[in-house]
Amino acid sequence: MKGQNNFIKSGIVYTILGFLPTASRFVLFPLFLHYLSPEDFALISLNTMVASILPTFITLGLDTSINRFYFDFVKYPKIEKAFVSTLIISISCTALVIGAIFTGIGPKLFLISFKTQRFSFFPFGISALLTAIPTGLYSLYLNYLRCRKDLQNYVILNLGLFIFSSLGEVIGIIFLKMPVEHLIWIKPLVLWPFVIVATISILWKTGIHFERRLLRIAMSYSTPLLPHLIFGMVFIYTDRIMIENNLNLTYLAIYNLTMAISNIIDIFEQALRNATFPNIYKLLKQDVSANVDAISRIHSMNGLLLLSIMAVVAIMVPIGDYYFLKPVYRPLIYLIPFALNISVIRFFYIVYAEPLFFFKKVKHVSTSTFLQGIFSILFNFLLIPRFGLMGAIIANIISKCIQVIFIYYTSISIKIFSYRVGFILTCMFIMMVILLGLTFSSRFLMDSRQIVHILASIPLIFVSFAFIYFVRKNNISIKQLW
Repeated sequence: MKGQNNFIKSGIVYTILGFLPTASRFVLFPLFLHYLSPEDFALISLNTMVASILPTFITLGLDTSINRFYFDFVKYPKIEKAFVSTLIISISCTALVIGAIFTGIGPKLFLISFKTQRFSFFPFGISALLTAIPTGLYSLYLNYLRCRKDLQNYVILNLGLFIFSSLGEVIGIIFLKMPVEHLIWIKPLVLWPFVIVATISILWKTGIHFERRLLRIAMSYSTPLLPHLIFGMVFIYTDRIMIENNLNLTYLAIYNLTMAISNIIDIFEQALRNATFPNIYKLLKQDVSANVDAISRIHSMNGLLLLSIMAVVAIMVPIGDYYFLKPVYRPLIYLIPFALNISVIRFFYIVYAEPLFFFKKVKHVSTSTFLQGIFSILFNFLLIPRFGLMGAIIANIISKCIQVIFIYYTSISIKIFSYRVGFILTCMFIMMVILLGLTFSSRFLMDSRQIVHILASIPLIFVSFAFIYFVRKNNISIKQLW
């Protein structure tokens, strides 16, 4: 019990720290929405989209391989150091190649993909590239520091980037009143010094080594995973491109804000997963059968934390929309509860896909992501012209459900053990029903503010009862819970 509680406690610490850099843009949303027009906000969102896609091609999934193999090499310090150095050199070389290719084909790619002439390759594409290159190495370093439990440097890297990037954008927006074309350069200008210093610091400790056999070991994990990463990133943003092409930048701004707020859950889930996966993998390597209950409990706690964040988001959305946002963003009141269902479905996917990652059955994960992407494109193409932003969210939900169904039956067919998480999965399903009811009631009662506020509190009430039930059922005291 004590070791398990330490896992949970350390997981929470690393989750909060890992959440900060990604959350910097979210923290600044009030400034963006107040000082920028919806069109300018949409342009920043498109720039962020491109900068989020490119690191997948730059790292080729090598940044995630350290989570899988670190505990295999930690007993052999020389191999561990050579492995980390090999990954740094490999990602750096790949970044140069991808950078050259993207610079060459980028202008034509932007002309084909986006109808908004203002969103041109220069400066938006170049700034996205210069953000993506250090982001790939940054992701590797976070995973490495997390596996080593190097909390001090983990704090410096995350908190420093969060503070300086947020401060830079605040100065740029409020005091310098920068146009969007200049504002997008702040993130790469802050990110590069942190990554350069981290690279020098890590290579100083590990030495400069490159071993092909270690690269092949890393690629044995990342290569089957690569289609999953690429399909996932590309297909995730298909809806944005279609909205930009079929509607206009104002609709895109509303949709991006909707997904950005609802994606707080996904960002938190990703940070939580990065924080707890090394511990879970360590438990799996020790004894799969003996540690199923311990891992199941961690998954249940993760699920309750995610439900809590969803409930807080649901209750805060009407407050922010009614009292702080421009009227053009009023549809957020019913769009965000609907979009939160995507995060609920994603949790189902994580539970059933995780064993596939550990047992190196990642080709099935890639297949599921490909299926999701194909159906996402198909339903976005069919639904966006007819139903607008609601159609885009429906397309996301349907395609994600198809992915979960495939992963579920794949896990059963290859007889991989499953966790005992029936309670949290039931809670997730009930939350989906509540969110759907909140979506449709809010849409028709938007003018009745008090009623909308009351309805928005229902998810939080449900999560509170679920949390109390879980604590009592597992005989967890407050001290043990912390």
